[in-house]
Amino acid sequence: MNYCTDSGVWTEPQCVGLDDDGVQRQWLRYYINFDNLGQALFAQLILATQDDWPAHMLVGSDVSGRHTGPAVNQSLSFSLFYMLSVIAMAFVVINMVVGVFVDAYYKALAEQEKLEKADNVHHRKPALKAKDLPNVFEDPPMQSFREHLLTVVMNKKFDMLIAVFICSNVVAMAFQSYKRHAWQTMFDEVSNAFFALVFGAECVLKMAAMRPRRYFDDNFNKFDFFLVMVTFLGYVVESLGDFVDIDPSTVRLLRMLRIVRILRALRLIRAFKGLQVIMRTLVLSGSACGNLVAMLILMFFMFSVVLVNRFGTMCVAGDEARPGKLGVTCLFTPDDSLLDRHAHFQGVGIAIYTLFRIATGDAWGEVMESATLETPRGLGWGFSYTPREPVSNAAWGVYARLMQPSANVTQATATALEIAKEALDEWYALVQGREDEEGWPLPNGDGADYVTLARLVLPNCLTAAEAMYLQEHGVADCAVPGSYHSSGPLDCSTTCGYTPILVYTIFYLFFAVAAFVLFQLVIGVLMDIYLRVQEEAAAQPACPGCDHLTITILKRMHRRWLMHARAKLHGFEHPAIVSRSVSMKRTWGVSNRIAPVDSNTRDTLIGCRHASPPPPATATANTSEGTAELAAPLADSTNTACTTSVTATDALGGATDRMHWAG
Repeated sequence: MNYCTDSGVWTEPQCVGLDDDGVQRQWLRYYINFDNLGQALFAQLILATQDDWPAHMLVGSDVSGRHTGPAVNQSLSFSLFYMLSVIAMAFVVINMVVGVFVDAYYKALAEQEKLEKADNVHHRKPALKAKDLPNVFEDPPMQSFREHLLTVVMNKKFDMLIAVFICSNVVAMAFQSYKRHAWQTMFDEVSNAFFALVFGAECVLKMAAMRPRRYFDDNFNKFDFFLVMVTFLGYVVESLGDFVDIDPSTVRLLRMLRIVRILRALRLIRAFKGLQVIMRTLVLSGSACGNLVAMLILMFFMFSVVLVNRFGTMCVAGDEARPGKLGVTCLFTPDDSLLDRHAHFQGVGIAIYTLFRIATGDAWGEVMESATLETPRGLGWGFSYTPREPVSNAAWGVYARLMQPSANVTQATATALEIAKEALDEWYALVQGREDEEGWPLPNGDGADYVTLARLVLPNCLTAAEAMYLQEHGVADCAVPGSYHSSGPLDCSTTCGYTPILVYTIFYLFFAVAAFVLFQLVIGVLMDIYLRVQEEAAAQPACPGCDHLTITILKRMHRRWLMHARAKLHGFEHPAIVSRSVSMKRTWGVSNRIAPVDSNTRDTLIGCRHASPPPPATATANTSEGTAELAAPLADSTNTACTTSVTATDALGGATDRMHWAG
């Protein structure tokens, strides 16, 4: 899996000397190869992360031999090996490892819950408070306009109609585009006004039917009201702009509020139960995922500090084009070895961003390979074997042609630093003061030969000592420009990376922990909570409405008891006759509120005409104004026995919003 830097050369023996551009030819290896056990293991790890694996597969399918370059589809069968590696490593082994981590996480979570329960055994649970119960609001009077209006707005068909308008609004917003036609602008204005009126009318109808306090008790209603107010605020601002002088920037800012109308699409959550389950999952997962996210952020910060301290001095694309002599130290770094402008380690902020890119598996192998840039040492990690000393034949030939050295300077006595210094002096003499021209630091190609000579004698990167030597001799400048706290003269640092084995260890350790463990744990927690919420939504209570007794249920019980008692007094054959779905107000003239019982009626109802009453089954309702004791009537169909014990006060008929039921 070798190749020559000169694309016109195919064999290793021919990959010598200079190419047509005067650049030293080098016989290199593709950084994903199988030349030894270490490189093969690294290649399998890269394939397991699926980092641009099709490109690696195409390189492998073009392998032609040990001493020849790539040939298209020469080893096409080798691509099958890559596909099997991806299936075995990425789809099976990695997911099994992730499953083990997720299972261990749930076991640790279960043990933690057991410990917390054991700690809470000796602690008394706090009593249920009124604020812990949901609000209960009184229904509007029977047969009133508010009752009919409430029936309409609470109907499922009404919600589906609003959902249709929401979908239509989303479709209407999809007609927007850059450089719109006149009809698009007109359609947008008309549709926005129409839907603003529709949703505004919905808001008014619900508020009239429920009254403001009950309306704003629902979070969805709060969200609807916010969208309606923002929409009408935008219209008000546009209208005021025609009569009052308003700062244009303020008008533009307020007009941007119209973008908020895209949030109307979120109202579909209310219409579909499945979306409500997902939203509830996201809300409940906040605490569980928060711990994992905090751990992830801490790990990102720790690794970013380490990488900034070790790789923060490496050159980034564009550093070689800094004005004057500020970019000289980066002229020696090959273009394909410069770190990307959006993925480097020159600061903690950009380092965290780069680590996030690595954690997502987006071309992280390229960043890691660039971090292994070293001065040539003949170790065979995919770089040149050319040593610093003595000067190579190709470099001496270019030096003799360009510089015409004196007779006392020979290839054996010349040093790489001296040659690089002379070449940079000649380069700067040609380009000085031309920073604004296109192509800097080689405007119009001037000085390219001298830069090539400097790269030939000091290939890949500079050590701190080499950079300091060039600065001391006035051909380089390691200062930081600007007026920041770190600006000013600075000792020169190396532009090289680190040994490949250490770079591979650091990067792969981070990728394994971030992508294979923490990210997958977050997904596992979300799925677990989602399944729990689904089960809760699907489970039907054994006794609907008996979770806690509300004022509404208590009123219904009182009305049912009153209907049964009056039925017996009037001599109906069976009390079930009064259980028809007939308005209570129309039949008996009783209002929706619990009416206080007068003394004559109470004396008539209390007691037993033929037998001693058994002990009544009582329940106590504590309200803000008093206590009501209610005993369900026990009666047979022949009116032979009855037991009724009631203490009904105006406190039960009041608009009490919260209560505590015990009994």
